[in-house]
Amino acid sequence: MNSLSGQREPTFQPALARARAILQPPSSVDLQRRGSILHAQGQAHSSWVRRGRELVALIPGVNALAIDALELTDDAAFTAAIADVDDD
Repeated sequence: MNSLSGQREPTFQPALARARAILQPPSSVDLQRRGSILHAQGQAHSSWVRRGRELVALIPGVNALAIDALELTDDAAFTAAIADVDDD
């Protein structure tokens, strides 16, 4: 509940369910939505990250996929993915 207005904070559950359906994260990835950013944490292969960055535009109200708490399971791609984030 918003203490200033007395109104409930908006729930992101339907959007989060849609994000999971579209992105199809591996079971080792947890998705959380904070505002217009979808945060992924856990472990995933870089191919899922690449696909997720392409598909995130299909999720209404979500503008970006944050992977700073995500451990890539293919270490060679980790440096490239982090460099990609730094360029954005």
